[in-house]
Amino acid sequence: MNGARDNRGSSGGYLTFKIRTASNALPVGNAVITVTEAGGDGEILGVLISDRNGNSDSIRLWAPPRAESMSPGSVEKPFAGYNIRVEADGYYPSELFGAAVFDTVTSVQQVNLIPYAENTPEPYGTRIYEEAPDPLRGGVADA
Repeated sequence: MNGARDNRGSSGGYLTFKIRTASNALPVGNAVITVTEAGGDGEILGVLISDRNGNSDSIRLWAPPRAESMSPGSVEKPFAGYNIRVEADGYYPSELFGAAVFDTVTSVQQVNLIPYAENTPEPYGTRIYEEAPDPLRGGVADA
């Protein structure tokens, strides 16, 4: 398990990944998952590798304390956002922006990679960008 540097206190949650292809039917092993802070300077907080089943270990990341989000009139978002880049041989890289992490919760982020076409040279610099699901509208799963 990897842990991100946490300069803001002891509150935090976990983020884990399921890397798939073929409309989520097949796992993608050995995918490299890079986590950076959303809106930050691009500093890498952690790197994970998916196993042969397409699953990663969890990474602990800072999130606002749960108690603060339960207070009436709280203006702070109840989660912290992180950017994710997933790369695997034979697949287009995928980037997600704003994956949510909640205090004391393990969030599962599924990423569906698209393979390169057969007998086609690997495209250079091609990326697929996605917005992470809105966690306040049911876009985050608890494990």
